[in-house]
Amino acid sequence: MPEMISVEQARDLVLSHVSQLPAETVPVLDAAGRVAAVDLKSDIDISPFAHAAMDGFAMRAAQLQSASPESPVELDVIAEVAAGDAFEGDIPEGACVRIMTGAPLPAAAETAPQNAESRPYAALMRIATRLLTSSARSTVS
Repeated sequence: MPEMISVEQARDLVLSHVSQLPAETVPVLDAAGRVAAVDLKSDIDISPFAHAAMDGFAMRAAQLQSASPESPVELDVIAEVAAGDAFEGDIPEGACVRIMTGAPLPAAAETAPQNAESRPYAALMRIATRLLTSSARSTVS
């Protein structure tokens, strides 16, 4: 049986038989699956607009003040916003907008409780999710 070599020796052996490919410039859409030749940095930490950190429901914060498990607030889902889309309209009293992770928050929204059953909004999330899928209510895309 051949003698074992260390990981470092194996790495050096492999690297002695290969050479680094030259860097080339390609269009962004052709760069998928490639490795960057240099470290890439963004000049901003996050997107330059307020956006949803998680899937949820964008709404006016005042609408939640009276929400409780005993007395849930019912809100109509008037639109659905995916990442890359935007909602330009107003959010009237008694309404909310279903919003996906990364999508910009509508200007009229002051809060966006997440879609999951978070403790303070558990009653609200059950109602909003039910309304979104109910055939009795219309959802505008």
